[in-house]
Amino acid sequence: MTTGEKMKLHSNEMLEFLRNEIQSERFASGDRLPSIAALSRKFKLSAGQVRYGLEKLKQECLLVSRHGKGFFVMNKGKSVQETQPLTIALDILNRKIEFYDSIIAEAIRTELGDYHILQTISPMSDIAFERGMPRPDAVMLFRTASDEETFRKWSKYSVSHQVPVLFFNRFPAQKNLSYLSVDYDAECFRVVSRMLNNGAKNIVFYQSCSSRWLPLQPRLTGFLKAYTACGMDYPKELLIGDDSLTEQIRFIELLKSGTADILFCPCGDDLINAVSTAVSAGLSLRELLPIFCFDDVGNLAERMNLPVSYVKMPLARMGRIAANYIQRRSFLPELPPIRESFEAAVCVQSCKYLI
Repeated sequence: MTTGEKMKLHSNEMLEFLRNEIQSERFASGDRLPSIAALSRKFKLSAGQVRYGLEKLKQECLLVSRHGKGFFVMNKGKSVQETQPLTIALDILNRKIEFYDSIIAEAIRTELGDYHILQTISPMSDIAFERGMPRPDAVMLFRTASDEETFRKWSKYSVSHQVPVLFFNRFPAQKNLSYLSVDYDAECFRVVSRMLNNGAKNIVFYQSCSSRWLPLQPRLTGFLKAYTACGMDYPKELLIGDDSLTEQIRFIELLKSGTADILFCPCGDDLINAVSTAVSAGLSLRELLPIFCFDDVGNLAERMNLPVSYVKMPLARMGRIAANYIQRRSFLPELPPIRESFEAAVCVQSCKYLI
């Protein structure tokens, strides 16, 4: 293990220790944390690394800092029962298969309890509240468009209505918008580099969904960067760019040719489309090549009875952080937007290029 990896491990240990102490109320509301020097000694970190970690916990609305006095557990002020119920709008799809949005939403429900109201809105609508819907206390967006025009609209809405807006797995540039997101570019680069270093050369990138509605471009960017870093040119004929009939016929021909090493699906919807296209041609993906999906599709793969390797995102933690932030923001409106990136793990199922 490198020095950098050891430092990262110690830093994560410190963060988890402090989160557990605060959530269990062993560090109660208003309590002062041990000094930076004490935490440095305990977790074998530099003062700068400890401070950076404490700032992350401030972003999660667990701590506040007081100049010259240190870091304190944030005072929650009024209890949930003493505040008015919050109405939080979420753009999740109601479907039987659990995707990342429903997993995060469940964590939010669990964290908030039954006291607050979660309201589902359409992910494809323009700002629905401008058309007669009651103004919510907060908006959380999972599946809305990932483009600059959409970000600008929600930024304007947040300012004009004084409503916090939080995106999941999107990176709006507007400073008044919050986000909790996995760094797709970096994580995709890491996964594809691993495949290439383990002998894969011909990776089919199957992108059947519109990139306007899903943040697929960072995944493709990280994908191509990995090829470049390994000194390889990506065979453009392996890129399936949309769901047109021409592209789907080309995909079937690729499968039949036997030249592909692995199928890479950028999101869960792409995985469903790839399986459906193969089945329509009388082909079984299970028998043809290993599959990787850059989405948290463990439940989906289990329902499809398909050995799919996939990324495991810290979805429950993201949901808890979001719920905690919105609650605190309701009685501390001066809290700045929360903007945090997360790492993902890889779950490997029958893929020799990821072992």
